Amino acid sequence: MHRKDLMEWSYWAQVDTFYNQPFDIVTPEERQRIIKSHDEASEKLGKYIGALILTRTLWGKFEFLFKPFRKLWRLLTGRKGDLQDDIVARMLRTKFPTEMDFDIKRLGTNAGGLLIGTIETTAQATVQTIQFLLQRPELLEQARSAAKLEDPAQFDGIVWEALRFVPISPYMFRQTASEYTIAKGTDHETVIPPATNVLALTQSAMFDVKAFPDPEEFRAGRNWYHYFTFGYGAHECLGEFVGMVMIPEIVRQILLRPGLEAKGKIVYEGHMPKSYDLNWNA
Repeated sequence: MHRKDLMEWSYWAQVDTFYNQPFDIVTPEERQRIIKSHDEASEKLGKYIGALILTRTLWGKFEFLFKPFRKLWRLLTGRKGDLQDDIVARMLRTKFPTEMDFDIKRLGTNAGGLLIGTIETTAQATVQTIQFLLQRPELLEQARSAAKLEDPAQFDGIVWEALRFVPISPYMFRQTASEYTIAKGTDHETVIPPATNVLALTQSAMFDVKAFPDPEEFRAGRNWYHYFTFGYGAHECLGEFVGMVMIPEIVRQILLRPGLEAKGKIVYEGHMPKSYDLNWNA
């Protein structure tokens, strides 16, 4: 399987799930094209993950038969690790409590979700953070100094604070399951009927003075609990704990490049970054 196939499947899932909503300005023809592309990608991804689970399961059960061919397999595939050492194999080996109901179908859903939630969202978070810092020399110097520290906590705090200013999405959308009254008992009281699309403005919430004193001021190390970078509640991002490691580390490695400079601004395709031209010294 080629990486470009995985990236294409992930792309259409992102576009249809998050940027093909009734409130998005999309023509009916374009909306249907996105849905069709997503359906085709989902079918291919489902088959791929099914085969992947079967392969990893067989490897786990009959590993002793494959051990003599391990060197040949590494030579043919170019992989340095073992076949069983990936996220799918690890989930298959993990013993989950019965109460979690983590069956094989849910395992496949999680594998697909980690792919879909890793590529576009991670790319957007990293490039927007880098652009934000490159445009602010005093913060860039602070970030580079923190990037050299052995303890990543200080640098991570800079990244999360930057994403408060440039989040991958300034809102989360939901649909009301039942009638609800907001601002009840005030002049702003409003009744929202069932099946209403609601936008929760998470970036606005991250500039609420009650949670973020002096919200316009950049302060690394604020209370993590108040950030909405990965959403909140029942629909918190599936890849939160993966992203918490990946995003700061990608930004850190790029900022440490000598002579780093941007040759332009981020180029977007719809809501998502298409390219961001960076140069640095070899």
